[in-house]
Amino acid sequence: MAAKYLTLKLCRDHLNIKDLSFTEDDDYIMLLAESAEVSVANRINQTLVSLETEPDSGVLPEDLMLALKFLMATWFDQRENVVKVITVTSFPFSMDDILQDYVQRGMA
Repeated sequence: MAAKYLTLKLCRDHLNIKDLSFTEDDDYIMLLAESAEVSVANRINQTLVSLETEPDSGVLPEDLMLALKFLMATWFDQRENVVKVITVTSFPFSMDDILQDYVQRGMA
């Protein structure tokens, strides 16, 4: 499955990769893009298609696109699942805050 919403151009622009001749990370970037889309859909408990601005438009709300880019970029920057004794802090009003508005809660 390929990423539907995060194109390579969107990802490269968000990552500030301007050198078009550098393509070594492109496959990895697209793997992260696809994984970000799956992860966000799972986290909010609904499909991204159901959140398109118009049915079958392939366009998501801008804040949701930003959350997808945040996640993809974080994974690109932090390629390992461990860090060495540093303090890591989430920025306020970032991906988690954006996604909170989209979480579909199940019936208790």
